[in-house]
Amino acid sequence: MAAELQPLLELRDLSLARADGAPVYQQVSFNMAPGEVLSIVGESGSGKTQLLLSLLGLAMPGSRHSGSARFLGEELVGATPGALQRLRGSRIAMLFQDPMSALNPFLNI
Repeated sequence: MAAELQPLLELRDLSLARADGAPVYQQVSFNMAPGEVLSIVGESGSGKTQLLLSLLGLAMPGSRHSGSARFLGEELVGATPGALQRLRGSRIAMLFQDPMSALNPFLNI
């Protein structure tokens, strides 16, 4: 039997609420393996951007998380700002919606 690879990203019942308690997204769960591509789709205002920003520790001020988000086994929910800063840019990053301002055709990704 082959050994299972550790998920690159593992979300379990991840939820985010604004400071006033209004939900932004609720109970998002998925596993993403190394080398796998994941697309997150939904209508405008459904929480796609906030989900990804919150994984980077960039959620709206005063917002509250519940659930678990692990990157290579390291818990992101509740991680210290220093721990998240060490991951951002070097181990985990986000490409924003406007590829003309986020990507440079002369650089490899």
